[in-house]
Amino acid sequence: MCFDSCVTIDSVTGSKHIPASARIDPSSLQFHPLSVTAASKDAKVSVTLFHLGSIRSYRQAWVDDSWDSDAQRRLEKAKQQVELPIMSALIEHNPSGEKWLWDLGMCNDLTVLPEFIANGSAKFLDPQLNDHGQLKNVLLKKFNVDSIDKIGLSGIIFSHVHLDHYGNLLDFPTSLPVFVGPGTMDWVGGGEDAAKRGEKGLIMFPTRFLTDRTFVEMQDVVNSAVNDKVKSRVKDIKVGPFEKAWDWFGDGTIIVASAEGHCHGHMALLAKTNSQPKSNYVLLAGDAAHQQALYHPLPPPLELNKENLCSSSTAEYNHKSYAPETDFRATPGYFDRSSGKAVTDRAIPQDMASCMQDFPDKAMRTLAALSRLEACADVMVVLAHEIEFVKAVGLQEGAEIVVDDWQAQGYKDAKIELGKQARGRLVAL
Repeated sequence: MCFDSCVTIDSVTGSKHIPASARIDPSSLQFHPLSVTAASKDAKVSVTLFHLGSIRSYRQAWVDDSWDSDAQRRLEKAKQQVELPIMSALIEHNPSGEKWLWDLGMCNDLTVLPEFIANGSAKFLDPQLNDHGQLKNVLLKKFNVDSIDKIGLSGIIFSHVHLDHYGNLLDFPTSLPVFVGPGTMDWVGGGEDAAKRGEKGLIMFPTRFLTDRTFVEMQDVVNSAVNDKVKSRVKDIKVGPFEKAWDWFGDGTIIVASAEGHCHGHMALLAKTNSQPKSNYVLLAGDAAHQQALYHPLPPPLELNKENLCSSSTAEYNHKSYAPETDFRATPGYFDRSSGKAVTDRAIPQDMASCMQDFPDKAMRTLAALSRLEACADVMVVLAHEIEFVKAVGLQEGAEIVVDDWQAQGYKDAKIELGKQARGRLVAL
């Protein structure tokens, strides 16, 4: 099945691109508010975000201001250098005390990385990874222990299985189950080694990660080999604009949602970080977007803080009033994966043209979902690589920040303002 019907040939560059017309009005999405039961009213989790290094690249690889009618300015934007921080999270559940990892960052050991990264073939990526930012070292320091086993982790949940998210899985005990999104394991197959033999396997996934380790896709948890405690509590749910999700503890504190588009099995995680006096949430959105400009600014009729995720009703939007000309969200970019810089003076060869969203049609809906949730007064969206968030909170490589009180600290407003300023600088090019 083809999922790129929204892709066209750009009249300016002659290359593939996703036009502004492919964007979806967030206010038109069906919305499922969360209700808090008496039994789960006080339940919550603590979310600690870790800065594990950065990727340097150029803007064309991640985002395209396809709405901009000034062709020359749009091409200048494509050339701009960007920095993408790499973040992962530790999620601690109250009252059970369970500790779960969401993504592991990116490994800096060339003997572990897939060959196409280790040999420098991915020219559009320039990783900046130091030992003090490797998740194993960050966790050992945080808990003041000499072994990951002593931390008491319950398991790992991957937003998806790309190298800047699966980290160095060898640093973590094989006894820890790894949970992934639907379709992931068929895609991974036998990993890099199998792919090199011409067999079914994902060339970017180290085969040795599969040895003696339990991987479970979310839809298979109930019938899997994981412990009965986990199997008995996971429930299917719909949440906000996401039609397929799983209530991880059965109390609404962690909801893992299928957020399709970036790659097979991509997921986002919604965490309830406060319960009193009102519930609030952080959406860890993985690579549903790589730049804030893909889900901001919020297009009318969507309004910031007009509705709440945790509510008995949804906001009434007249989505018929949506107009593409007042929507200034970017679309995912197409780039030459063999080039270390943006290609703006010629068409990108078809066999080299790549997009960070493998399934663009699905990605456009997920991007609309991010905008819709960001509009909620009780939700803060954080992308795995959101530079505006990192700058807003002053997070440095190897450091951590607890985001439970994001509302009181003003983190959401601060990152939105930084995004607005960044877009303003681009307009001035």
